[in-house]
Amino acid sequence: MESIRQNLEAEHRQVDDFVRLYCLPGLDPSLMVYDEWNTHDVLVHVLVWHESFARNVDALARGLPPTPEFGRIREINDRGMAKYGDIPVRTLLRHLRRAQRTIDDHILDNKVELIPYRVDGPSYSPAKHLDVVGGHVRRHFWDVLSVQVGGHGGPNPDGAPRNHARPAIPQQEPNKTPLAK
Repeated sequence: MESIRQNLEAEHRQVDDFVRLYCLPGLDPSLMVYDEWNTHDVLVHVLVWHESFARNVDALARGLPPTPEFGRIREINDRGMAKYGDIPVRTLLRHLRRAQRTIDDHILDNKVELIPYRVDGPSYSPAKHLDVVGGHVRRHFWDVLSVQVGGHGGPNPDGAPRNHARPAIPQQEPNKTPLAK
């Protein structure tokens, strides 16, 4: 139970940081983070998976069967974009906070033993699921932050190579210095 509490605290901090990032003045939701997702889309993606986690934890704690997402990951993400793609950031953040409260309220319940990730996917113990979710949110946090401060996002969420070019880093030959401009 102690590892669940520790992982819950860590996951909760990650979600809080993610929410605070999206509340920063000047955050531009239209900035591209990945080839197909802008900053707003990343929030939608995190929300869809967080709501699924919360819904399943809540069901298990109530003694009901969980209802994990179904389909390939891309299909699940596409459904999320169709559902939430036009919803303002502030509203999405309220949904994310609500999902987090549900997780906080039920993850320590003894009836929550294995939480399904998606249909035909793995199920995780509460401690492992919190660890996976915390890592997921953390990766997207850093990619969004990187783009918002003028850097570049990370690899595509599905692992496919990025299609847009990053600025080239000049390769320097040994024992030569770059020319001054």
